[in-house]
Amino acid sequence: MIPLLRYAAYALGTGGLVGLLVLLEVEFPGALGLQEFRGPADALGTSEYSLVETLQLVLILVSGLVFGSVAWWHRGQRPVAVGFAAVALACLLRELDYFLDLWFADNLWQVLLAVVVALGGAYLLRHRRRYAVGWARLWPSPAAALLFAGAVMLFLFSNLIGHEGLWRSLLGEDYRRIAKLAMEEMTELAAYALCFSGAVEYYLEARHAEGAGPPGAGERLARLLGRP
Repeated sequence: MIPLLRYAAYALGTGGLVGLLVLLEVEFPGALGLQEFRGPADALGTSEYSLVETLQLVLILVSGLVFGSVAWWHRGQRPVAVGFAAVALACLLRELDYFLDLWFADNLWQVLLAVVVALGGAYLLRHRRRYAVGWARLWPSPAAALLFAGAVMLFLFSNLIGHEGLWRSLLGEDYRRIAKLAMEEMTELAAYALCFSGAVEYYLEARHAEGAGPPGAGERLARLLGRP
């Protein structure tokens, strides 16, 4: 597909997904299920059962599988792809924290997250030279830009815009937690959609690199490091 058409598809896909969810909630109030109360003792409610969070999980899972497939067949990008896949798995565990705590044990997700970070860090440390070569081949690129934008939106912007203190200050006595939840979860969904777009672009770039022409920065670095 022509790059410009792909980028337009990424933009329309991300905006269209969020727009459809907004339209669904407007036409059918409560359809997204952004604040479900699980019993009389639940005073805050949760968005974990919502359509928005379900779509987040789907995007994370598919993105992780895309990264995993690149790690499987592309030796040159394997350390980078493994790193991306580890981040996707960490995000998946973080998004499943409510259910892991509910069904298994409190703070289980933190233990699993620590295991993923430790194993991923050990792998990247062991293959740090190949990682440097793979990253040099990737950056700069549209895939890296999309993944970077998604990461900034996910780890920084969504936490700031979803800060409870901000919404209490803005709404005062009219504060309702669902307003905070809606903004935070919609922003996270858009971030995961950007990361998914970056994963697709990364896969296409990796495929294209198999038939690459003259050596670039990554190839020159590989030669300096004495790596294939």
